[in-house]
Amino acid sequence: MYRNLPSTITSWPFVLSLSALLFNDGWLKAAYPGVLSGKLSDVSGIAVVALLLWTLLPRSPGWVYGGLTAAFAWWKSPLSQPFIDAINALAPVTIGRTTDYTDLLALLVMPLCRRVTVRPHAYAIPGQHARRILLAPVVGATIFGLMATSVIQTRHEYELRKTGPEAKLSRQLVADAVAATAKGHGLICEACIDPQTSATYSGNGIVMSYSFPAINSILFKINAMPTGLFFGPSGDAKANRLRSDLKQTLATQFTGLEYVEKLDPK
Repeated sequence: MYRNLPSTITSWPFVLSLSALLFNDGWLKAAYPGVLSGKLSDVSGIAVVALLLWTLLPRSPGWVYGGLTAAFAWWKSPLSQPFIDAINALAPVTIGRTTDYTDLLALLVMPLCRRVTVRPHAYAIPGQHARRILLAPVVGATIFGLMATSVIQTRHEYELRKTGPEAKLSRQLVADAVAATAKGHGLICEACIDPQTSATYSGNGIVMSYSFPAINSILFKINAMPTGLFFGPSGDAKANRLRSDLKQTLATQFTGLEYVEKLDPK
């Protein structure tokens, strides 16, 4: 069963899929968070896993189809949350996934992967010497890529409230202050139709949104990805820096503010 494994992992479809997975999760997700980078991660990840499984289990194509489909559907559903919570309670690295059933469209790449594993030599990278040189780095990159692809983004949710006899925030002044702070972090407003009600900013691996749940408060939600898997600030560092600047900016313009953060049950 292992005879065709070197041929598969040095084929151009496998190397292309692995490169897309590493590039996307290592940089593209952080630089351009959104639907495209999210779907690319799923498609390339499924391709890498399917190519490996069919090479290792060539006589069980149906089991690979069914097993991988069921596993991916479970992973993308709320049913996997207890497993994720258990891992995050024990492991030093937090993992996670986005619950989005449209991600199941990534499974459509599986028939193409099956075709590659039936005739891996037809998709081989030219040059036997080149394939031998590639083999060890590709194996290492595959292990790293599959382990790192589900490292989760940092999520912060907190509220700033005005207290006192005149506990009312000027939404226009708050929106202007938030816009100035966001600009300082390289964030661009993507949803600013009515900034006195809510708005969403993004850029540099950060997505920040806010809303006004009451006349005296503003609620922030921040998602931040690390700049890269290998270098740059972590998602937590970027989220903390943005939170600190928002608090400082608003505190200089409004008196009697209190900071309220949702408690993490862990």
